[in-house]
Amino acid sequence: MKPCVISKKTMKKLAVISDFHGNSPALKAVVKAAGESGYEHYLCCGDYLGYYYEGNKVIDVIRSLPHTAVLGNHDRDFLDFLDGEMQMTDEYKKKYGSALEIAVADVSPENVDWLRSLSSELEVTIENKRILLCHGSPWDMNEYLYPDMPDYKLSEIYALNYHMVIMGHCHYQYVKQDKRQIVLNPGSVGQARDRGGAATWAVVTIEPDNIAVDLMRTEYNIDEVVAQVKLHDPEVLYLQQVMKRGAHGI
Repeated sequence: MKPCVISKKTMKKLAVISDFHGNSPALKAVVKAAGESGYEHYLCCGDYLGYYYEGNKVIDVIRSLPHTAVLGNHDRDFLDFLDGEMQMTDEYKKKYGSALEIAVADVSPENVDWLRSLSSELEVTIENKRILLCHGSPWDMNEYLYPDMPDYKLSEIYALNYHMVIMGHCHYQYVKQDKRQIVLNPGSVGQARDRGGAATWAVVTIEPDNIAVDLMRTEYNIDEVVAQVKLHDPEVLYLQQVMKRGAHGI
């Protein structure tokens, strides 16, 4: 794995964001909130595409930020669709909707090249702290590690001996810590699954002798996204329901 040194200077505040899934309004709300607090860098755990329909705008926003990013499973699917290595089946569209089919026509060549440049995991060094950035688990971008993951899985992550391991994919926020290491999932900007109407993300503050994590939640207006679902995939009810869950009585 090729390591990445973000900066040689002391870097104290980072925004950790993941699982955008073409939800541009949610990402813009998070960037606005983060911008007001002056974060110096963004760590991005993948899935810029899938489910919702403004993946090109999402990638444009990410690329405009000081960022370090990895690839997600939906992004991998998109590239496979684009390259003819995966078929857009009716079963796929019944489960996930038509977002990737739309993205094939919508995502710019420059943004496709950016996706192709990303690896599935990346080792990042900040203030001599070794951080592993990945999408699913450290071993498999498709593996879901939920907040209630078994103890043996957590022990396997700790055994990697990073100061911090950051993962996305499951769309649930959590932070776990032993005496020396932190495991963080920032949740999902575009499709948080514990409650609709809010983008979940995290703030990491790194100092020479300490790493602190704050879990964040930013409200945004889901109406624009729900209207897009009704236009493109009215029969895929989950895409609307998950946006309304909790906050709207679903």
